[in-house]
Amino acid sequence: MLLADYGYFNFHSGLKGTSISGYISGGSVRTGEIDAERIIKILIKENVKYILTHEAGRLYYPYGSELYYFEPHHIKSVKNYDMLRLYIEENYNLKMKFSSRLGPVFSLYERKQ
Repeated sequence: MLLADYGYFNFHSGLKGTSISGYISGGSVRTGEIDAERIIKILIKENVKYILTHEAGRLYYPYGSELYYFEPHHIKSVKNYDMLRLYIEENYNLKMKFSSRLGPVFSLYERKQ
């Protein structure tokens, strides 16, 4: 199971998403509907194996004839992010960091055994 900043990563990875994978958005984070405490509860309850976070840089996303870009604004922007970061560091190993030539940096974490 994968919790990713962007739901389409679940689709492209072929891994099942969490019960909140489709709800993580800039809006749900800004309103506090999705916060660190809720994410931690989901990680535990659903035994999430992988977390994929957008750490830095712009993510470019074509939509029709428009080109949008996003700075990290989902998981990294949740209320009490420091609490979530600490939970991830204690319970997950950084498996890899990767980026594209356009600049976004992603981190993939795997649950510790």
